[in-house]
Parts: sequence; structure tokens; C-alpha cells
Amino acid sequence: MRGMNVETFFENFELLTNASNAVDKLREVVLQLAVRGKLVSQDSEDESASLLLQKVQARKEFLIKEGKIKKIKESKLTIDVDDIIFSLPNGWCWENLSKLVLQIKRGPSLKCNQEGLGIRYITSGNLLNGKLDLSADFKFLDGFDKIYSCRLYPGDVILNCVNSLEKLGKSAVFREEHGDAIVGFNNYALELPKDLIFPDYIQIFFQSFVFKKQLVPLTKEAINQASIATREVNSFILPIPPFAEQKRIVEKCDRLLIVCDEIEKRQQQRQASLLKMNEGAIFQLLTAQTPDDFHHHWQRICNNFDLLYSIPETIPKLRQAILQLAMQGLFVTEKANNEQNALSQPQKVSNFVKVLNGYAFKSEWFLVNGIKLLRNANIGHGFLRWDDTARISPEQASEFQRFKLGEGDIVISLDRPIINTGLKLAKVSKNDLPCLLLQRVGKFEFLTNEVDSDYFFWWLQSPIFINSIDPGRSNGVPHISSKQIEAIPFNPPPLAEQKRIVAKVDSLLSLCDALEAKLKAARDSSTTLMEVAARQILVA
Repeated sequence: MRGMNVETFFENFELLTNASNAVDKLREVVLQLAVRGKLVSQDSEDESASLLLQKVQARKEFLIKEGKIKKIKESKLTIDVDDIIFSLPNGWCWENLSKLVLQIKRGPSLKCNQEGLGIRYITSGNLLNGKLDLSADFKFLDGFDKIYSCRLYPGDVILNCVNSLEKLGKSAVFREEHGDAIVGFNNYALELPKDLIFPDYIQIFFQSFVFKKQLVPLTKEAINQASIATREVNSFILPIPPFAEQKRIVEKCDRLLIVCDEIEKRQQQRQASLLKMNEGAIFQLLTAQTPDDFHHHWQRICNNFDLLYSIPETIPKLRQAILQLAMQGLFVTEKANNEQNALSQPQKVSNFVKVLNGYAFKSEWFLVNGIKLLRNANIGHGFLRWDDTARISPEQASEFQRFKLGEGDIVISLDRPIINTGLKLAKVSKNDLPCLLLQRVGKFEFLTNEVDSDYFFWWLQSPIFINSIDPGRSNGVPHISSKQIEAIPFNPPPLAEQKRIVAKVDSLLSLCDALEAKLKAARDSSTTLMEVAARQILVA
């Protein structure tokens, strides 16, 4: 990593993309280099930015005198520039955005149609990844003659001014091929002297860290919405290179961002291919009709293991396959002489286990301190989380000992039992106690000693159980009842075999955990390498 410079960085561009979100980080580095004057070399023959800005000011004064534009009120806001300003190359200078813009246009707040009648109305939905996407969010407006002042012209830079906080500040350059359009109410259109200030360079600034660092403190937040007013837009400061260098920066930046897009596309295709191969291999394994077929497909997975499981995203499918195969009895086949066969008659969960529903404790009983109440929000994947707790007094808790939880109890969320990250099921640990069971959470109570609790815990996490859940609707919330769970078929093997299955599953899933940790550690290492390389070239 010693001696890393811009040239070395770009020569090894693709080698740095194994990190998490690596391509996004590469894009950020490209944009930072662009606005710092480190992306292209300077040319002493270029007219300096200070002379360029004098021409811009003269142009604005002439247009104001001619009555073609209005004078932009300079912002009285002050920005703490100490954390923003950095040294610039010769010929560059810092300037306020209001000194560069001829005028700022904002569209009307009028009713639109989607029938293609009238002129196109550019909304925030049309600003995607730094480009104007007219395939999204079609809207048109009648009566264009009344709002002619909002018309967009090629080279106008569109800046989103009302949106959610994470999306605020999206931008794009309006081009000739976009046809006739006006700027929407939630966007500003910045008209520039395009022969002096290159619009695409301003667009690069709006995507860079220099803009984003200024945006957050100037943002006005409301419920589910954030906005920036015209005066805030006027107050942004940005580094300005000579006009000829602006063009060189844009050309180099465009080429590198295209390379980033290509790398990202290849990465996505590789990951999709690995996930598809993994799913196919596991499907063949799970649907094998004979022992020979099973061993054949398992051997194929073993032979290609390093490829199939070279990314952490494939590990969850492997875990689920292990659980399903284990619950089908395919990992443990030998029985001791004194073991009885599994029950021949079809059984249900209710033959072995009862689901106890929690009590509907009244919210007015809740206290800051006291005995914890286990709510569905507290159930994670295999463990309980107490970042959001409800409690009642010990005196009241003593009246509800029926709902007292103990170490090793298995609990499940009956509301939204399955979320995108998995099943909300957990075991109660010693550190979770004391606590009581609240409504919409179920506790499994064993009715017989014929079922090992660890075996049942793994069975609940297997596809056999998860695929049996068919959440209904309860007050608009996906819900499963205790009766539905108890009615699910469940035919456990003899107790001794259950214990051997648990031992095998524990061993295999530990290997999965170790492999996943190793793959994530490799990514973290790549991320560190990427960050070190980025810091070196930015301070070079």
C-alpha cells in the first residue's frame, strides 16, 4: 500500500472491489478526486477560475440591466467552512453558488395528468442516479403558456429540494434529447452561463461530499420530509476550476463512473449466478429420490464447495438445507439395538407440545422499572433483545405466575412470525430473567419427555415448520394462532436419535458460522484496504 497514488489506484481499480459496497466507495473516491483537482492534471495555459468568475459577474450584470433575469438575493446564512474548505490547485478558487447561477427556477404546484397531455412535468421521481430518467413517473401539465418561466433548457441543472432526508439533493442535467419540459414544484432548475460554467461539473459537485456536508445542516426537517429553501441553495460554496479543466474533469469522471457501473454489473451477475447455482445444487440434494442420488448430489456440492460458498450470501441457504436434511433423518441413520422406531401413526405438534399465549397486560400498568414483559418486538432470531422494554411492578407480576418464563423456554412471535431476516423465535436465557409472557407471544410447553427441547428448537427453524406457517390476518397484522401451530404435522424420531441429530446439526451449523465469519472477515479486510488506498490518494 506504500506509495499509492492516483495512477496506481486506477491501475488496480477492480482489485479493490471485493469490499462491502466497494463500487459505491469507488464512485465516492472518483467524485472527491474530481472536486479536489486530483482527477486530471492542470494546464498552466488554462484561463484561471478567478478571471472566469469575473466574466460570469459581468454577464449577470448585463442580463439584469436588460431585464432578462432578476438579481439573486445573496444568502445571509453563514456556513462553517472550516470542515469543508481544503487547499485547491493553482488556477482554482472557492465561490458561492449564487455567484455562478443566472437564475433559479422552481415549478408550480399544480395537478398533473399521466395521459401524455400537455408538457412533461419533471418530478423528483425522474432523478435517478445522477441522471434524468423519463421512463419513470410520467406526469404532464396542461396550460404551459401560463407557466413559461418554468421551462427547462438544455444545460439546466435540476436539484431536488423536497424529499425524504436520504433522497434530498438528487440532481441531474437537463439535455436537448429530453424534449420540452418544465421543472416540478419539488425541484429547482439552475440556469448557468454554459459557455463559462460547465453544467456537468456542477452536477459532479452536487454528487460530491463537499455538497453533502453542507446539505445536512441547511436542511429543514418535518414529518417524513426534508427541504432546502432557495436561500440555502444560494449559500452553498464549491471549488471552481478553469473552464477547460471543468470539461476534462467531466470527461475523465464519466469514463471512470462507467467503469464503476460495469464492475458493479459484473459483481451483481456473479453473485446472482452463485446464488442460482447454490439453490439449484441444494434443490437437487433435497429432492433426491434414492440414497445413490443423494450421495451423488452431495458429492457435487463437496467438489464445488469453494466456489458455491465463496460469498457469505450463500450461507443461509446452506443452513436451511442442513436443518431440512437433519429433520428428514438423512444425517443420522444408525439406531442402537434398544431404540424403538418412531411412532407409525401421523402425529401433530399438539401431541407433544402446547402453545401458551401471553397475557394482555394493560398498558397503564407499565413502569420504567420492574419485571420485564416479553413482547414480540423483543424476539430476535434465536435470542431476546431488550432495547425496548415494558415492565410492571413485582407485586403485580406475582399475580401472573402462570406466564412466568424460565431459562431454556422456547418462545415465538405470533404477530409477524416471519420477517425478511427470518423466523422470530428464541430461547430464554438466564440473563433474560425475570420476565413474563405478553399477549401475541407464544411459549412452547412440553407435554411429554419424548421430545428433546433442542431438537424441537431446530425443527421450528427448519423449512419443514417455516413452510407450514400460513399467517392469517389479525387487525391488519400478519398473525399465526397457537391452534395453527399445534395442528402442524410433527413426527419426531426416538429420543436418542433426536439427540444425535442435535449434535450433528450443532456441529454443522458451527462450521457454517465459522465459514460465514471468515468470508465476512475477508470482506472487512478488503474494505480496510480500500479505505487506506482512498485516504492515501486523497492526501497525496
